[in-house]
Amino acid sequence: MTKFKANNFTIKTNHAFYRRVKYATEAMDGVDDKSLEAVRDFTFSDYIYYGKVNRLHQPVIPKPNLLKNHTQDRSQTTTIQMIEFVSDQLTGLLDNVNKRILTGRVPKGSFLNQISPTMAYTDPLVAYDNYMNNLLQAFSESYLNENKKTILNFDNYLQTFYSFVEKMSPEFPCTLSGWYKTKKSSPFCSGLYIDLAGISKSDDSQKEKFVLDSSFPHYVNACKQFGFYVSKNNPNVIVCDLLSPATAPYLFNYRIFDPTTAIGLYYSPTSNYDLYLLMEKLTHHYKSFTNLNPDNRKFKFGRNGHMISELTKRKKINNIDIYNNKYIIYYINIRNIEENNYYNRADLNEVIENMIYLSNSFDINKLMRYINLQFAKNSATKEGSINWFNNYLEG
Repeated sequence: MTKFKANNFTIKTNHAFYRRVKYATEAMDGVDDKSLEAVRDFTFSDYIYYGKVNRLHQPVIPKPNLLKNHTQDRSQTTTIQMIEFVSDQLTGLLDNVNKRILTGRVPKGSFLNQISPTMAYTDPLVAYDNYMNNLLQAFSESYLNENKKTILNFDNYLQTFYSFVEKMSPEFPCTLSGWYKTKKSSPFCSGLYIDLAGISKSDDSQKEKFVLDSSFPHYVNACKQFGFYVSKNNPNVIVCDLLSPATAPYLFNYRIFDPTTAIGLYYSPTSNYDLYLLMEKLTHHYKSFTNLNPDNRKFKFGRNGHMISELTKRKKINNIDIYNNKYIIYYINIRNIEENNYYNRADLNEVIENMIYLSNSFDINKLMRYINLQFAKNSATKEGSINWFNNYLEG
C-alpha cells in the first residue's frame, strides 16, 4: 500500500497539503542524524539559488569549456555533461555502489541496482532562448497587435514591449539574469545537479522506491562521503556540496585549493550575456514584425468627404549599437521591474547616473556586472531569504 500519496493531480487542496506534510516529516525517518546533514530542501529560501548565484548573489552560469562528458560504462547510451570535478565525484560514488552490489551487500530488489545518471547539465542559454520565444509570441498576440498602429519605429516598439514587461514581470522576466533567478530556469543549468533515476518530483509515491528501501540510509551516507547533497523533495537527485571536505580532493585535482573560489573559476556572470541576448531578440522580433507589416495604414476623410487611407512606412533597422547608453538605461529600467521595483525612481536615476559616469572607463562586461550588483542586493534581503528568515526569527 502506498504510504506517500501526494501528487500534482490531487484535487482537494487540504488533501494535498497533509499528504505533502506526511512526506516532509516521515520520508527520512530511516536515516541517522549524521547522514541527514547531507539532505537538503532545495525549495527553501536561498537554497533555490544554489549553484546559480555567486557569493555576491549575482546569477552565474557554467563556462561551457569546463564541462565534462560523463560516461559511466559502455552500456550508457546517452551522454550527459556536468562540471568536470562533479563528474569525477559521481564516478567515485557509483563505483562505491557497484562494489556493494558485486559483493552481495545490496538486495536484488533495491533501487541501487538501477541507478544511473539520466540528466545533468541543461544549457541555460538554450532554455532561455526557448523561454523568450514563447514570451515574445505572447507579446505578439496581445500587446503588439493591439498597439500596432502606434509602432512606426524601433523606439515605439521598445516602449510597447516595456509596457508589456510592466504587466508581466516579475513573474515573467525577460532578461537572462531575471529569468535565471526564477523557478522557470532549471537548477540543472548549474552543472552541479544529477538525476539518478528520472523519478517525477511531483509524485511522492514514486519516491518510495528510494526512501522506503532498506538501502536508502546507505545511499544517503555514501552521497555524503563523496561530497553530495541529497534533495529531500527529489531523493533521486544529488547535488555537489562545494564546501564539503569530501569534495576537496576532487577540487584539488583541478588545482582548486579554496572551494569558495570554485564558482568564480567555473562560472560566468549572466550579466555578460544579458544586454546582447535581450537586444538581439528584440531587434530580430522587430525586423520580423516590419517584414510582415511594412506599412502603417491610417484612415481619414478627404476633402470631398470620402474615406481615404494613408500609408506610412515603418522604419526598418539594420545594425544598431546595442551597447549604447540609451539601451543600457532601457535594460536598467527593465531589471528594476524584474526585481519588483526594488528602487524608487530617484534611487534608480542615481544608478543610471553612476552607470553613465562609469561607462567612460568600464568595458561593457564590467559595466553590466556593476549594474547587476546593484540588484543583487535585493536577493540577500528579499522576503524568504536566509537573512530575512533569521531577522524574522530574531524579531
